[in-house]
Amino acid sequence: MSRYAINRRIAFIFLLLGTSEALASVVNIEDQRNDQTLGASITASGGIDGSKGTTTRRNVNVDLRIDYNSARWKRFVIASGAYRTKNDESFVDKRFYHLRAMRDISGTVSGEGFYQRSEDPYRLSKQRSLVGIGFRIAPRPDWRLGASLMHEVQHSTERTEEKALRANLYAHFRRDVAENIDFLATAYVQPRLDGSIRDHLATIQSSLQFTVNQWLVINVSVEYDHDETPPRSASRDELSWGTDFSLRF
Repeated sequence: MSRYAINRRIAFIFLLLGTSEALASVVNIEDQRNDQTLGASITASGGIDGSKGTTTRRNVNVDLRIDYNSARWKRFVIASGAYRTKNDESFVDKRFYHLRAMRDISGTVSGEGFYQRSEDPYRLSKQRSLVGIGFRIAPRPDWRLGASLMHEVQHSTERTEEKALRANLYAHFRRDVAENIDFLATAYVQPRLDGSIRDHLATIQSSLQFTVNQWLVINVSVEYDHDETPPRSASRDELSWGTDFSLRF
């Protein structure tokens, strides 16, 4: 049996899993980098499912990524959203936008700048915007290390505004575990630099990435998020998981 025949079966299994539950959409910038492709490329993914009867449910998520790479410059923009309702009441309404440009400095070091904006009102975060600059190191083919300085502005649904200067530190690992199957893991820490050292954000993300063919990739992921000083009435810790299908053009 050919490898793509096997992967088609894997894809069908995860398609069933992905449509049976309302799973969270996980966005990982490092996992989605496409540094090796020159020129322009587009990656789109998403899903919709629902039910009607005893419980009326509707779940929609959409992700779009556009890359434009040259020998020295790597640029991409990401836009994503997730919407969930149960019995005509909305309980998830998330939006995420990310713009990044990276320039190679040497064989293993690159500098980069980025802008990001996210909205998650059901977690009491009306809007979080940040802009930053930093560098990224590739000490080994399967490791990526990054550090940046960023300015954050956060508006809560309680009409409060908070500004902060943060460091953004991360480590990313990628390893082949089988033919066309990769394991990815990323850890982020974002301590505040202009206030209490207790004020920090942390994220741990891991996933299995199934490359079905040159156009279709399936990503099964889990993410743990921690906010030491969350908005009032919001939880410090969140655990989410998801199955994502990506089409590459």
